[in-house]
Amino acid sequence: MRRIFLVTAMAAATAGCVTNSGGDTIAQISSDISKNAFVKDITVNTPAGAGPQFEATFKKNVSEKLATCAKGTQPLLLKVNITDFKKANAGMTILVGSSNKIKGVAQLIDPATDKVVADYEIDRSTGGGGLIAAAAMADAEGQMSSGFGAEICKRAFIAR
Repeated sequence: MRRIFLVTAMAAATAGCVTNSGGDTIAQISSDISKNAFVKDITVNTPAGAGPQFEATFKKNVSEKLATCAKGTQPLLLKVNITDFKKANAGMTILVGSSNKIKGVAQLIDPATDKVVADYEIDRSTGGGGLIAAAAMADAEGQMSSGFGAEICKRAFIAR
């Protein structure tokens, strides 16, 4: 009995993370713009529950992701409105599991015409339980920002 308890406790303490992403495509970017564009500038609001460095962290991490997939010469602006942001509770993550979550709308805008050329709703979360998950989810703002940028790459600039 003691051995079963020890094995169960060890498994619970070291469990991992799972990432989910979703959302809707409101307006898909055209393939000619997708192939020839890069993101020149990003604007984002700071959602409730985020720290004072959220905007800088978001811009840095999303810019880094976009630099790997949007390599053209036509400049676009990225306007992001974060509508939901939640950081995992470390104690709850260890005991029963918790998750980091970010949800928002990302619009790519042609600065020459001020026209929205793509519009995406992005919903991304990473959840899990145990010590490993608590450590992995400690930097919620960085993790969710990078994930948001990866989702923009996947929807707007990869294999278009």
